[in-house]
Amino acid sequence: MSLTSILKSSQFRDLKERLRVDFPRPKFKLKGEIIAPPKTKNYGIIGTAFDYLLRFKLEKEFKEHTESRENWVADSAIESIRKSMVFKETKPEEIQSGNGKRISKKDRKNTAEFLNLVNRKEQIQEKPSMKK
Repeated sequence: MSLTSILKSSQFRDLKERLRVDFPRPKFKLKGEIIAPPKTKNYGIIGTAFDYLLRFKLEKEFKEHTESRENWVADSAIESIRKSMVFKETKPEEIQSGNGKRISKKDRKNTAEFLNLVNRKEQIQEKPSMKK
């Protein structure tokens, strides 16, 4: 269950009020330009990351009140990512070093072959689950 759905639920009115009291919204006026603009349009992913960060913080602070970790968004995240990914063949010339060092043609070729093999395996394993 997401934090948003918990806060929207009438079942958790007391929690919502407690959060409102314990974490009042700061009042401020924004002036000037944005110094660190967003690097993504995936606002839902950022919200999910914040949700988990808050959950972990609350769990650490209130261990005795932690019930379970069932039905978290992350439980279905890997499947969601797999379904949305489109794999393409990797060409040896697309392989780059993260530290600026030169990579031999042979190593580029081997790395590309490995990535393509892994991607094909993922696609094969994914197909039966998509029929469900």
